[in-house]
Amino acid sequence: MNHPTTQHPDILCFRAFDMRDHFPQPIETFREALELLQSDRAYLPEESSQITCYLKSGESIQIPDSFYWKEVRRFPNEDDARKWVIDRMDEIQSGASFPIFGLVIADPKLPVEDQVKEALAYSDTEIIDPSENDRVCADVNAWLNAAVSAMPGNRPDDYRAERLTRMRAAINDLPSANHERKESPASRDTEENILNKSPEDDGLLEFIKTAQAKQNNPARWVITCRDY
Repeated sequence: MNHPTTQHPDILCFRAFDMRDHFPQPIETFREALELLQSDRAYLPEESSQITCYLKSGESIQIPDSFYWKEVRRFPNEDDARKWVIDRMDEIQSGASFPIFGLVIADPKLPVEDQVKEALAYSDTEIIDPSENDRVCADVNAWLNAAVSAMPGNRPDDYRAERLTRMRAAINDLPSANHERKESPASRDTEENILNKSPEDDGLLEFIKTAQAKQNNPARWVITCRDY
């Protein structure tokens, strides 16, 4: 059963990427993207995979692969690691071509005990098992909601700062006849009072823009011609 998790309202969709980009279609949830990487259609997702979240604002967030990748030891115990090392040494001594496979696991030029230690420490990357999806999806949902909320423009302070900037720009663009009024201490208090009002006063900004547009309206110009 899926855990009841709420997806952030600013999230538009997700996409899953494997090494050959087999999943071009956008999907609604992280769980669906994860299940695509776990499916038989995915090509080497343990080597190259990515899940990207797209926001309605046009921005995107890449989900850290540490959420859905896990490290699994190649050899579960020292006996298995030692057996693999000795078998490889026998192949080399028998005149077989130098085995390319296994070079990253353990250096065959090292003493046997050092090879065993390297082999025992080596791990493979795998996509998590579907049995872990509920836990991982809940963790990703919590992380992603926090990440989206923390992005510029989604914090209340960011909204207020943006509104202040737009209001100041509109006031500064008023005709120069009002310059003295704008620079006086009283006018600064008035401006600050206006800027600190609730978002419902944004209609004032529209009024200012309309007034400025009228100043530049070509219908106010009078053109005469004295040519005969």
